Amino acid sequence: WISAQILHPQGPNVLGWILTGVGALLMMGLATMRQRFLWWPFHPLGFALAPVWIMDQVWLTIFTSWLLKVTILRYGGHRLYHRMRAAPFCATAATDSITGCGPHFWGSSSVSSQPTGFG
Repeated sequence: WISAQILHPQGPNVLGWILTGVGALLMMGLATMRQRFLWWPFHPLGFALAPVWIMDQVWLTIFTSWLLKVTILRYGGHRLYHRMRAAPFCATAATDSITGCGPHFWGSSSVSSQPTGFG
């Protein structure tokens, strides 16, 4: 296979370059909207991470922690959000699923901020 590639190289994939440019423009557009408009709900990293295989397993956890954060901020404001110390909970709830701790460790790892292991 390698010798065939060396002896008969292929030209550039024009469609691939076009699609890469479209993706870059879309990413720049998302970043600009997020920077200029406080109400813009979409993060550019969501566009980049959405097709990754791990998102099939963790999307519900990320959505739940986001919904909890938005609900607390909307009805209780920043004071309640920081008084409840919800920021570490929301961040840890999303990362626990990615690192393998999973939803059943939310209470212990989010409240104490100590690693709980994989078990």
